[in-house]
Amino acid sequence: WNIDGRTMIGIFSSEAAALETHRQVTTEGAGNSAGGGANPDAAAPPAALLAMPVPTAIAWLSKFPTDKVTDVVFNRRSKVVATTANISNLAALYEWAVDRLPDELWDPFVRSVQKANQEPGWARLRRRMVLLDKWYMPMDPGGTNVPMVVADGTRQFLALAASASLAQRASKSIAGNDHEPRIAISSRADVVKLLETILKEPNGPKEVAINLGGTPIVIEMPGFTDMLKKAGPGNATGNATGNATGNVTGNASGQA
Repeated sequence: WNIDGRTMIGIFSSEAAALETHRQVTTEGAGNSAGGGANPDAAAPPAALLAMPVPTAIAWLSKFPTDKVTDVVFNRRSKVVATTANISNLAALYEWAVDRLPDELWDPFVRSVQKANQEPGWARLRRRMVLLDKWYMPMDPGGTNVPMVVADGTRQFLALAASASLAQRASKSIAGNDHEPRIAISSRADVVKLLETILKEPNGPKEVAINLGGTPIVIEMPGFTDMLKKAGPGNATGNATGNATGNVTGNASGQA
C-alpha cells in the first residue's frame, strides 16, 4: 500500500486477519485505489499468503531497498486506523520485546542501532554481546591454530562472531568460498585471556571485528576486553552494559 506517501507492506497476525483484509480490498475496495468499483457482493478471489516466523520475516523485510519500501502496516482494515512501523526499527523492537537475538537478526539489529544512533540502542547492543558466554573465532584456513586477522590499510582487526553460522560466514568473507571454514569456540573468560595476550603484542591487532560478512561491529580491543571482564564469570550483569561507551561503531562494512 501507499499510505501518506510511504510505500508499505501489509503484515498480519493471523491467516484469518490477512484473509479478511484481502476480502475487504478485493470486494469493497478498502484502502486500495485498485479496488475502486469493486462489487461488495462478489466473492473474493483466491489469496496468496506468505507465512514465516517473526525473526525470518524481519530479516526478509530488512532486505528490501529503502528507496522502494520503508514501512509495514499491521492488520490493516477499512475505516480502522492501523499501526505502522519503519522496517529499519523492527529488529530493535524484536530484541527489546523478547530479549534475544537470533542469528538472522544480528545484521538488521546493528543497522537499527546505527541508524537511530542513540545511547539506549548502543547499550542494548553492548548488552547482547556481554550476554554471550561463548564466542566463535574463524581460524586460519591453512591449518594453524591462529585466529583470522583482517587488515585494512594500517588497521588490523581480530575476527570474532556471535555464533557458529556467523563465524562460518565471516571465514568465507575473509578467505573465500574455496576454503572450508575452521571455527574455534571459546568461553568469555578464554576470549579475555586471548585479547589480553594480543594487546601485549606491539604489532598485533588493536580492534575486533564481530560478524564480518554482513553488518560488522568494530570495537577497540581494550574497551571490548574491559567490557567482557566486567561481565563476570558466567554472568552478565546490568553494570557491564554501560562500559565501552562510544567504542562500538559500525565502521567495518566491506572490510573483508
